[in-house]
Amino acid sequence: MRSATLILTVLLAVPSLAENEDRPIRADRKLGIQFEAGWNGLSGLGVNVNYHVIPMLSLDLGAGLSGVGPKLGARGRLNMGTGNWVPYLGAGVIHAFGTLDQTVDLSDSGSTVTLELLPTQFVQAVFGVEFVASGGFTFGANAGYAFRLRENVRIVSGTPTEEMQQVIDIAYGSGLVLALSLGYTF
Repeated sequence: MRSATLILTVLLAVPSLAENEDRPIRADRKLGIQFEAGWNGLSGLGVNVNYHVIPMLSLDLGAGLSGVGPKLGARGRLNMGTGNWVPYLGAGVIHAFGTLDQTVDLSDSGSTVTLELLPTQFVQAVFGVEFVASGGFTFGANAGYAFRLRENVRIVSGTPTEEMQQVIDIAYGSGLVLALSLGYTF
């Protein structure tokens, strides 16, 4: 009788295991945490929390440090597939807190400019890829563009040279997004 019960249990379990293999990974593993490093990424150098609402739709929240100061971000992602590797399109908003009343000095050829970074917002559009392993390991990479919504640089003293202005525009303005992340999805 014990062996019949064991055989019956195994036979009933095998079809359910096969069904889970066909089930999208993001349906079973819904909540993730990732450490991100990047340029104009959701959190800059920080932490992202991901929630897979359904396998094809994910929400990301990020917090971290960046060249524009501490920042918080939120993004929605349309996942273009349901496998472990999924390309996606995303759009979100980022709030950068600036230098929090601190100043930054830039020097070039004997000329010095002192500036303050003011709080500002960015709108981000990205495409990327995310891998969620069956065991939970998660890897992500994305690229795109972050659009600054309002001026965030206030010149406190000095006049920037043409080269300084280019550095200011690249470092603190709208620009490319490049980010990598590693983490775990529960």
